[in-house]
Amino acid sequence: AVDAGLYKCVPKQREPASDDVAKVFNLEVYVPPRIIPSKSSKDQFVQEGDNTTLICFASGFPHPNIAWHKVSGKEEKLLYEIYGQHQGQFVFSEITRDESGVYKCTAYNGEGMNDTRTMLVDVQYAPTISTNVQVKGLDVQLECMVEWNPQGENIWTKDGEVIVQNWKYEPKIINDTSSQTTMILFINQIEGPTDFGQYSCIARNKYGNAIGNITMPVSTESSPGKGKNSAKENGVCKSLTLVLMTIFLSVYEF
Repeated sequence: AVDAGLYKCVPKQREPASDDVAKVFNLEVYVPPRIIPSKSSKDQFVQEGDNTTLICFASGFPHPNIAWHKVSGKEEKLLYEIYGQHQGQFVFSEITRDESGVYKCTAYNGEGMNDTRTMLVDVQYAPTISTNVQVKGLDVQLECMVEWNPQGENIWTKDGEVIVQNWKYEPKIINDTSSQTTMILFINQIEGPTDFGQYSCIARNKYGNAIGNITMPVSTESSPGKGKNSAKENGVCKSLTLVLMTIFLSVYEF
């Protein structure tokens, strides 16, 4: 490209050549596109709702065209294309988590090979929680499905007290994806009213907290004519029936 420009051809002779003898040539040097990393965007980590811009700067002659694609596995979706410019921008306004992913800019001008650059856009946000309960005989499995990015801390509590793992309580974490976590609490061998109350799963990261509450009601009613021990056993049975039929689920987020 440095050799491009105007060149003047003058016949070699003793007397100065007149303009009608000289010939001027314009030399154009065609150069394949090349994306300049130092002038282009790197991976972006941005909070949901913010604005951000991806920049792709390319040299070459003729001036390159720049195309933006979103990459999903082997598929590429064309998003935007700009023609005859060294710099192409892709702007996100109030970005959402659905716009997370890998983006690729391609510079081309019909000369030589195209040049490409990929950039990760990682949209981050506070956790949200949904809850579920599974009952298997006398055992109960509490589940909290957490959606968050990045992942952070998580704990289980019962009536405000942090649950410590033992034979009765078995907490488990399953990271389904980088932004989806399933918190599980196994409650083994429910025995009576002491096992009931409000169970809470708590998830927090640098953007906020979320709490999922699962309340298991307690019933201590007994049937007439039964003794003390029978009344206690009957209350346990009725409590388990309530677990099976009327567990109340609620989710609180803040």
